[in-house]
Amino acid sequence: MEQISSATKLFLKAAHLGQLNLLKHFALALDPLHGDGIAAVFENTRDGDGKCAVHFAAAGGSLQVLKYLIEEIKIEIDVKDGSGATPISWAERALACRGISS
Repeated sequence: MEQISSATKLFLKAAHLGQLNLLKHFALALDPLHGDGIAAVFENTRDGDGKCAVHFAAAGGSLQVLKYLIEEIKIEIDVKDGSGATPISWAERALACRGISS
């Protein structure tokens, strides 16, 4: 697993916690480092396991963030992390951990 910056950790945590305004703020700040525009930041900014904002939002049940990423940013919902898991599989895992079946 590779080291990731504090800014990247905060960006992904904002996605997980559903903090949309903070997520947008971090995306603008990360643009010069990780992307070529805001959409590229959301696609290219990943943790050491290859998970990006949409994986974190799905795992956190952050519906407002997911809606923003899918409808406005047009991020692919079936994007895979480093282990091949999709955001949907992360959402299912989170539900299972909470004792909710899908």
